[in-house]
Amino acid sequence: MALDPIKINQCIWKDYLSTQEARLPCLTDVEDITSRVIRITGGNPGAMQLQGTNNYLVGNGKSRILIDTGQVSSVPVQKGSIVK
Repeated sequence: MALDPIKINQCIWKDYLSTQEARLPCLTDVEDITSRVIRITGGNPGAMQLQGTNNYLVGNGKSRILIDTGQVSSVPVQKGSIVK
């Protein structure tokens, strides 16, 4: 049995998000989080994803794992396509 969705007053929600957005730090397009983790912003800011979705390259050298936190898509990441 599905639960009833929570009803949200859209006007209050937009005010809340606007206030929160003003407090968010500015993120660079590409940032070294640690020596083995690189964050790449998705460039798609919006009401629900705030500054934009983040993708992560984890590992070092030629062997890395891409963690894509956005929607599922069939866009391949090609070697050398991410430039820092």
